[in-house]
Amino acid sequence: MDATRRHLLRAGLAAGGAAVAGMSSSAAWAQTAYPNRPIRMIVGFAPGSGADLVARSFGLKLGERMGQTIVIENKAAAGGLVATETVAQASPDGYTLLFVTGAITTSAVLNPNMRLDIQKDLTPVAMIGKSEVAILVGPRMKSVKTLAELVQEAKAQPGKLNYGSSGVGGSTHFFTEQLAELMGIKLTHIPYKGAGPAAIALRASEIDVMLATQSVAAPLLGDQIRALAVTGAKRSALMPGVPTFTEVGFPSFDASVFSGLLAPPNMSPQTIQRLNREVNETLKDPDVIKRLSTEAGLTLVGGTPEFFAGEIAKNLAQMRKTAEVAGIKAGN
Repeated sequence: MDATRRHLLRAGLAAGGAAVAGMSSSAAWAQTAYPNRPIRMIVGFAPGSGADLVARSFGLKLGERMGQTIVIENKAAAGGLVATETVAQASPDGYTLLFVTGAITTSAVLNPNMRLDIQKDLTPVAMIGKSEVAILVGPRMKSVKTLAELVQEAKAQPGKLNYGSSGVGGSTHFFTEQLAELMGIKLTHIPYKGAGPAAIALRASEIDVMLATQSVAAPLLGDQIRALAVTGAKRSALMPGVPTFTEVGFPSFDASVFSGLLAPPNMSPQTIQRLNREVNETLKDPDVIKRLSTEAGLTLVGGTPEFFAGEIAKNLAQMRKTAEVAGIKAGN
C-alpha cells in the first residue's frame, strides 16, 4: 500500500472515529437532557382550591411544552409551610418546583422565626400572574352604592361595620386593613376558614364588607351583593361594570395576589433559564390565556426570575408595614 493510500485510510478511520464519538456524545446528552422524567409541582393548598386549579391548569400546559408530565402534589398543612420546606430541602435538579401565591409573604411576616428565609432558601423561576381584588358589600348595606358612600357610612359609625376574610393573616385580611387605613375608616375583622365560607357569610348578612379576588367576586354579584371597585390598571373583563379604584379616587391602592413558581436553592443558571423560558412561552398558549385570563380573571405576567424576586421583596415590605400598622399577628 503506497503512502497516499495509507494516508487516506488513516484519515477515513479518524473521521469515522470522530463521528462515532460525536454520536455517542450526542446520544449521552439526549439521555441526560433536562427534563428526562416527570417534574413535581408542590402546591401548598388543598385540592380543588382556586390556587390548586390554577396550578393544575398551568402545570398541564407547561408539561406539554417541556415534553414531560407535571405531577401536582398537594401539601396544604401548616398554611403551606410544609410545601415550602419540601421544596427548599429538595435536590436542585429542576424536578421539584413550588407553586406559590402571595400567601407565602404573609406567612413569612406572621412567622418571623420560621426555619427558612423565602428570599434566600428558594430560587425564583417566574411569576405566572396576579389576581386583582374587588371590594364587595352585602345585603345589610343596601343604601351603599359607591365606595364614597361606604366611607361615609363607616365614618358615621366607627368600628361597627365588619368585614370578612379568608383567615387571619390571609392576603384579604392584609389588603382590607391597607384599604381601611387609606380610606381613614375602622372596620371590625371577622376571619373565616377560606374565601368560600367568607362569601357565604356575606350572602347571609353575617358580614358587611369583603375583599375578594375577581374569580371569587364575579359569581357573587347580583341584587344583594355589589362590587364597588376593583384593583388593576383597567376594568375587569369579568366585571366590566365595576370601576377601578383609580376611577373612584384611590389610585394608590394597588392590591393583588401574585402566583408563580419557585425552585430549591443552588439551582444551575441553565436550568432556571430553561424553566423561565418555558413558563413565559406557556403564558402565550391560547388555552392558558382562555382558562386563566379570560375565564378566571388572572392577569398573566411572566418576566425574568429577577423581576419575580423583586415583586416578592416588594410584597414582603408592604405586608410587614401593614402588620405593624394594623397590629396583625398570628392568631389575632
